[in-house]
Amino acid sequence: EIGLRFLNDTSSVFFEGLYFRTDYQNIQGICSFASGCVDDQLLDATFTGGRALIHGLEIKLSFINEVWGFRIPIEFSGTILKTSFLDQFNSTNPEWGIGIIQLGDPFAYAPEQIYGLTTGLETDRYGHRFFLHFTGHQYDQSVEHNRLTIPAYHVFDYAFKYRFSKSLDLSARIDNIFNQV
Repeated sequence: EIGLRFLNDTSSVFFEGLYFRTDYQNIQGICSFASGCVDDQLLDATFTGGRALIHGLEIKLSFINEVWGFRIPIEFSGTILKTSFLDQFNSTNPEWGIGIIQLGDPFAYAPEQIYGLTTGLETDRYGHRFFLHFTGHQYDQSVEHNRLTIPAYHVFDYAFKYRFSKSLDLSARIDNIFNQV
């Protein structure tokens, strides 16, 4: 990983950028209940996937503007992600897909883009925040045969905070306020 971080003197502007790269010489997959493996005979089985590469860029940029006694935070975050197997092999891992994984096939459930935008209105006493999350398309398995594309989607969230005193806050959050993906 290599990154850069900046915060101005008044803490009203923040930037962070990070490049990451993970180069696997022999990636392992484990079929676990937590990861969605439903075949009892394969539960806790380990699978070898050969060489693989994950790399990408993460950025975060935020501003806090003050207007008429209100703070208006604006934050953008983004991740660009590239995943690929670097070897061809026959997969028996249901999470990667059953069949031949080719050189360059992507990881399952690894979107190439993830973005977030947040804004709100705050005072010392209360605050409202609105969140927009975007997740790019992804695949349900690495094996190309019978691979399904999961379309990109976005979700809106809302959060509220009320300060009763210096030691007591009330906060609430509604995820996916429009109940759509």
